[in-house]
Amino acid sequence: MVRLCEAPALLRTSFLRGRGRARWHAAPAVFTQPLFSDTPSLPLPPQLLDRFATMERPSASAPYEYVETTSQEMTIEVLGQRLLTGRQAIAEAALLSSYVLHQKTEKYAEAKICNGLSGERSLASMPQLRNVLDEGYVRFPFRFSSAFSLSTTLTTLQVNSCLHDSQQGSHSHSHSHSQSHTRSLSLSLTFSYLLLYCRYAALDEMIAYTAGVEKRLNVCLSTGTLPDADLVDAISVAKIKCIEVAVERTHKLRLEVGSYALMHDTGFELVDMLLCCKFAEGDSRILQQKLTRDRLFALKKQGTMGAIMAALPVLGGADAEEARAALSLGRTLGAAKGKEALSEAMDLNWKEVYGLADAVAARHIRDGEKLSFVEGPVVERLVRGATEFDASWKEKL
Repeated sequence: MVRLCEAPALLRTSFLRGRGRARWHAAPAVFTQPLFSDTPSLPLPPQLLDRFATMERPSASAPYEYVETTSQEMTIEVLGQRLLTGRQAIAEAALLSSYVLHQKTEKYAEAKICNGLSGERSLASMPQLRNVLDEGYVRFPFRFSSAFSLSTTLTTLQVNSCLHDSQQGSHSHSHSHSQSHTRSLSLSLTFSYLLLYCRYAALDEMIAYTAGVEKRLNVCLSTGTLPDADLVDAISVAKIKCIEVAVERTHKLRLEVGSYALMHDTGFELVDMLLCCKFAEGDSRILQQKLTRDRLFALKKQGTMGAIMAALPVLGGADAEEARAALSLGRTLGAAKGKEALSEAMDLNWKEVYGLADAVAARHIRDGEKLSFVEGPVVERLVRGATEFDASWKEKL
């Protein structure tokens, strides 16, 4: 980019024609010298962002023309796949920013001394802050997916223990029953403790879900295939819910640390980035409306009888509540005739529209594969926000 800035203007305004307009129209604002020229005789430098497209001219006097260099046409689906990677990256950025902010704040709270009824104690030991941290993230060495696997193993051990004790002879029934009860109680408490963390560790749950979605997207990127509709929705859910959880947990944390949340170099001066994430690479509200629209399309294909059967708890199972929400909203919006009536119906039922999107998101999070990021454990490495502008930044490139 720097080399291009120093070079003379090389490209014609015809570069803005056709599909090139969408990806090049903002370029003049980036470079310090005019990027486009009306002089057709200047040579085109080789390998100028030409992986997918380049500029060619039939003859020396003819103007440059936009030419695609790949066998696969740059359709909206192909370009949209680049958008999906951006959504995934933004979801992870928001999630991990909130996570490391919790780490940094907890470290501060452990050293901050407060006055309690029984004497001095750390801010981190205060029950209200401890609850916020416990609900935010798990602070022992295994990830959410590992905790879930371990809790499942303990449940199996508990069942096997009970079966083993039930097979003991009647001559030691009383002693065996006592041991069985103690062992069962111990395993039940451990299981409940792990489930409590798995349930309330909101950031860890979303990290595990997002890592699973990332794995599916990586397969598409490495094989050159297009993501299917389910993966597109899963990425939308990650983008919506990661930011939603990050904003919620950060706000609750801010409320419990007093003026520390107003100080520089605490990480809280950077939290406006979460608001930017909410509308970058697809506004979260628009993505929620898309989830609802696609769910209603699926309802239409399902048919009335199929939708009613899916809404029954006995037949629909865990998805029955979502099916009932879709059926109810579908009947309401289906009665509206014309665009104006439909728009009014959506305005009146906006809570149900976003409620159905939340139900779809909950299903994806519940059923999605839970993994850990390949980078390993999250570490705190926040860099303080800048308080002044470096006017000589160009000379330092």
